[in-house]
Amino acid sequence: MRRSPLYWGLLLPLLWSASAHAGLLDIYRNADGSTNWQYLANTGGGLITIGLGAGIVFLAMSRRKLRTYADALAKIRDELELRVVERTAKLQVSNQKLSEEVEHHRQTSELLQSTEAYINSIIQSMPYMLIGVDKGGVVTQWNKSAHTISGVDNESALGQSLWSVYPQISIEQGHIERALTTKEPIHIEHAQHGQYYYDITVYPLIGTAEPGVVILIDDVTQRVLAESTLIQKDKMASMGELAAGMAHDINSPLSAILQAVQTVQRRLSPSLEANHQPAEAAGIDLQKLQHYMQAREINELLAGVQEAGARTSSIVSNLLEFARNSSHDKQSVDIIDIIENTLELARNIFSLQGGLRFQDIRIERAYPEETPEFRCYPAEMQQVFLNLFRNANHALRLVERDNFVPRLKIRVFVMDIMLRIEVEDNGVGMSEEVQQHIFEPFFTNKEFSDGEGTGLGLSVSHFIITEHHGGNIAVTSRQGEGSTFHIQMPCE
Repeated sequence: MRRSPLYWGLLLPLLWSASAHAGLLDIYRNADGSTNWQYLANTGGGLITIGLGAGIVFLAMSRRKLRTYADALAKIRDELELRVVERTAKLQVSNQKLSEEVEHHRQTSELLQSTEAYINSIIQSMPYMLIGVDKGGVVTQWNKSAHTISGVDNESALGQSLWSVYPQISIEQGHIERALTTKEPIHIEHAQHGQYYYDITVYPLIGTAEPGVVILIDDVTQRVLAESTLIQKDKMASMGELAAGMAHDINSPLSAILQAVQTVQRRLSPSLEANHQPAEAAGIDLQKLQHYMQAREINELLAGVQEAGARTSSIVSNLLEFARNSSHDKQSVDIIDIIENTLELARNIFSLQGGLRFQDIRIERAYPEETPEFRCYPAEMQQVFLNLFRNANHALRLVERDNFVPRLKIRVFVMDIMLRIEVEDNGVGMSEEVQQHIFEPFFTNKEFSDGEGTGLGLSVSHFIITEHHGGNIAVTSRQGEGSTFHIQMPCE
C-alpha cells in the first residue's frame, strides 16, 4: 500500500525517537546534557513543513490525476451515453420491425384460419361424400355427407383405414395407387339397379408433402332415375302415337264388322218382307230357320258380337279422345261425362296390367242431380282422373286382407261457384312423409323394377289442376284405411 509524504513526515521523527533515542537525540542536547527543545522544535516543524509540502504536492498531483480521470470518465460516459442512444434507437427500430412482423404474422395467421375455416365449411357443406386418404388408405378428411351416408362420425373415421370405417365403398387400394402413379383422376360407376347409383371419382393430390387422394362420391340416383323416366316417357309418347294410329286402323274394319253383323241379323229376320222371296227361291223356310237359330243360340251369338263390337268401338273412341291433343280454348263439358268416360277407359287399360283388374273394383258414385256448366280442357281432365284411378288401382291391389272388397267412391259437389270432386279408395293408404312429397315430380313409392310408376302422374295432375284450371288438389290418407284426393276448381 502506497503512503503519502505527509505520513512519512510525521512518522520519521517518531521512528527516530523510538529506534535511535540514544544516538539520534544527542544532537538535540546541550552541553550540559539538557534537551535543546528549541532546536528540536525547529527540526520537527521543518520536518512537518516538508511533509505537509510533500502532501500538498501529492494532493495536487492526485487532484490533477483525478481531474484527468474525471475527464476520461466523462468522455467515457458521453461515449457510453451516445452508444446507449444509438443502441436504443437501433432497438426501437428492431422493436418496430419486430412489432410489424408480429402484426403481419397475426394477420397472416388470422387469414389462414379464416381461409381454412372457409374451405372446411365448403367441404362440410358439399352434398357429396368427400373423403381424403393417404397413400396407405388412412382417412385424413371426412365431411358431413360422408357421416350422414355411412353413419360414421368424423372423429371415429379420422386416422382409421378407409375400408374398416366404410367397408361398403367400391374403392380398392389399387385405385389409389393407380391415381397416384398416373396423376390422373379415376372415375368409377357403382350401382344397385333400381335402388341407387353412385359416380365415384378418385383425385390424386399433387404437390403436397404427403401423397394421397381425395375420393368424391356423388349420389346420382335421382338423376339416373329421372333420365330413365324421361326415356320411359318418350317411349310412352311413342306408344301413345302408335296406339292412336292403331285405333284409327281398327276403327274402320270394326265399323265394317258391326255393319255386317247388323246386316246379317236383318237378312235372317222373318219380319222383313224382302227376305221371304229369296228364301223361297232357295227353298228355305225362314220360320224353321229361326227355330234352328234359337235352338243353337245363333241370335244370342250375333247379339254378343254386336255388343262386343260396340264396346270395342267405345274403347277406341275413348282412346282417340285421350290421345288427341287438347285445344287451345276451354270447352263447356259435363264433368260427370268425363269421369264416366275415364272409368270406361280405365276398365280396359288397367285390366291388362295383371293383378287386380279395375273392372273388379266396386265403383260408388255420389253425383248431384244437376251440374253447372264447367269449362275445361277435356283431354287434360281425363288425364287427371286416369292418374287418380291408376293410383287407386295400385293401392287396392296391395291390400292382403281376407274377404276384402276393393272400393272406389267418386263424389261431386257443387259449392256456389266452385266444383269439388273427391276420389276415395279403401286401399293401403299413405304415410305422412309420402303425402308431403306425393305431388313432386319423379316422386314415387312404387318399384321401378316392376315397371310401375314413373313418378310423373300426380305431379302432372297437380300442374293441370293448379296452372291450367286455377284450382287446387290435395290428399288425405291414413295407412291401412285408404286415401282421398280432393279437387276443387272454379266453375266458369
